[in-house]
Amino acid sequence: MEQADVMIVGAGVSGLNAAWYLQQAGKKVLVLEAADHVGGRVYSDEDSGFTFDRGFQVLQTAYPELNRKEAAIAINMLQLQRFFPGALVFRKGRRYLFADPLRQPAALGFTLLNPLANLRDKWNTLKLRNKMLRGTAENCFTGDEEHTLEYLQRLGFSEGYIKSFFRPFLQGIFLDEPEHVSASMFRFVFRAFSAGDAAIPSEGMGALPRAMRQALRPGTVITGVQALRAERHEVHSADGQVWNAHQVLVTAAHENLTKQAIPELNSAWRPVLNFYFEVTKNTIRRPSLCLNANPEAIIGNFCFLSDVAPSYAPKGRHLLSCSHTGGREWSETLQEQVQVEMADLLGLQLDELIPIRHYAIAHALPAQQRVSDAPRLLKTESGVWLAGDALANSSLNAALRSGRLAAEAMLRARATAKNQHSTNLNHIATQAASAEFRVIVVMSSEQKEKEEVCCPPFKSEPWQDKLHHWVKKPFIKTTLRSFWYMPLGFGKAMRRLDSIRRSKKAENPDHLTLSEHPSKWSINLLQAVDKPIPDVQSESLDGTFYSRVYEGDYRNMSQWMNDFEQAMKKKKLKAKRMFMWYTTCPGCAKKYGKNPTVIVAEVGE
Repeated sequence: MEQADVMIVGAGVSGLNAAWYLQQAGKKVLVLEAADHVGGRVYSDEDSGFTFDRGFQVLQTAYPELNRKEAAIAINMLQLQRFFPGALVFRKGRRYLFADPLRQPAALGFTLLNPLANLRDKWNTLKLRNKMLRGTAENCFTGDEEHTLEYLQRLGFSEGYIKSFFRPFLQGIFLDEPEHVSASMFRFVFRAFSAGDAAIPSEGMGALPRAMRQALRPGTVITGVQALRAERHEVHSADGQVWNAHQVLVTAAHENLTKQAIPELNSAWRPVLNFYFEVTKNTIRRPSLCLNANPEAIIGNFCFLSDVAPSYAPKGRHLLSCSHTGGREWSETLQEQVQVEMADLLGLQLDELIPIRHYAIAHALPAQQRVSDAPRLLKTESGVWLAGDALANSSLNAALRSGRLAAEAMLRARATAKNQHSTNLNHIATQAASAEFRVIVVMSSEQKEKEEVCCPPFKSEPWQDKLHHWVKKPFIKTTLRSFWYMPLGFGKAMRRLDSIRRSKKAENPDHLTLSEHPSKWSINLLQAVDKPIPDVQSESLDGTFYSRVYEGDYRNMSQWMNDFEQAMKKKKLKAKRMFMWYTTCPGCAKKYGKNPTVIVAEVGE
C-alpha cells in the first residue's frame, strides 16, 4: 500500500521546495530526514543568546527563486537584515572601502580614491555591473566555459585589483581560488550582489528552512529517519522500515544514494573552518563583509554578524565570524593563530577576542569548476528522481530551483503515465518551417486501442511564457525523406523507433517524438527515451528553452511565429533551434473543443 504519492529523501532546501510545489498540485508528500532538524547545510545553532550559522552564509535578495509569486515563503517573512553594499578590505595595516556608488552615493569619494584599484579597474567594474544587470540570471550561464581568473584577466582587470579584492572575495563566497571557479558562477553571484542585497534572517540562516517546513502540511516532514536505499517506488530506512510511494525523489546531498547515478558528485566538496569570537570592543561598526588581502592570511573573510543583525548576540555584545578556506584541520594551535591575526587586524588585545565556537565543515560547498543554471533533473535507471544544488551550481537559488523543477518534471511524468499511448501518425507540420531556424515538430501520440479519448487534457500554464531546461535529454533517432516538409514513410520510421526502444526496454517518458526539418527534402525523427541507449543512432538535447502556447487552426502558424519572435525580442532571447508541439490529435481536439500548439525555442547567446 502506498503511504504517499511522493517520498522525498532529505529535508534540505531542495527537498522542502519540491515538497511545497508537489503539495500545491494536490499530491500527498512525505519527507524523510536523517537529522533531528530540517535545512541540511543551512542550519543555525543558538546558545547563551548568540546565533551561530553553521558556516558563514548569506541570502541574496535578488535570487530569482525567492521572488517567484508562488514561492513557498515570502521573502519579507524572514525579517532580513542587510549587509552594506560593498566590502571593507584589510591590507598591510590599512583599511580600504569598496562600495557601489550607485547605491551608496556617500561612499563615492572613498571608492574613487581607493588605491587598490586603478581607474581602469573601477571603470571595468562599473561596465561589468551594468552588463550583468541588463541580462537575466540565466544569461550568466551562457557562453564558453572558462575559469574566473581567466575571465577577469580577459576583461582587463589588473593583477593588483584581482589579488587585493576579487581573490579574497571569491574565496569567501566559493571557498576556492578563482582559477578553480567557473566564470558562469562568478557572473551569477556578481549579478546577485549588484541587483539586490546580501542579507541574513534575524533568527539566523536556519530560519529559511524552518519557514519552508511550516509552509507544508503538518506531518509532512519526518526527522530521525536514515534512508539506506531508494528504489522506484520505495525507500528502505535503517530501522528496517519500507516506505512506499508512487514516485521517489532523492536530494543530491545524500551521496550514498546518488553517487552511482552521478559519478561526478563523488568529486570535490570544498571544506571550511568557521570560527566565532565574542569581541568586547567593535572597531568596525559597519555591517560590512570584510576581506583580508594580506599575504599568507589564515582568515580570508570575516564580519561582525551582530552589526548586520543585532539579534545574533545579546544586547551590548558583539559576535565576530571568521572563515578559513585553506584546508587546514582545526586545532587549538590554529585557533590561537587566528585569534592573533584577528586581534592584529582589528587593533585589539588578545583577551578582547574570546573564542566561543567553531565549525569544521568538510562538505561546505560543491566544487564550482563546471556549473549550469539548469539542474540535471536525472532519473536513474531504477526510476528514482534526483535533485539538489550540486546538480547545477552551489547556491540557495539552485537548491530552490532544483527542487521546483524536479517537482514539475515528476508531475508531468505522472500525468502522462496515466495516459499511455502509442504514436499518432496524423500530426505532420506543413507550415512550421522558419527561414532562419531549423524546425522541430513535437508529435503527440495516439493510442491504437478503441478509446474515446487518447490524449490527456493539455494544461497550458506550465508552458505559457515559461523557461524550461533539458539537460542531456536522450533520444533515439532516424532520418527519412520529405517532399516540401511532408514526410515520406513516416509510419514505417515511427514503428522502427518504437521497435528499437522496446527491444532496449526503454520507456518514452514524455511521449514525445521530435521532427526536425534541416531542409524541405529530409526529416530527422527523434523519439524521447528515459535512458541513453548504446549502439543505436541517438542524440541528446541540452539547453534552456522558452515556450508559448497558441490555440486554433494550423493555418495561423505564420501569425504564431511572428508573435513568438516578438515575445523573444522583448525578453532579449535569441533562438538557436525552434520546435513545435502539437499537443492533441484531431479526434481528441474535437472532443475537448481545443487544439493547443506550443512553440518552443532553444535559447542562448
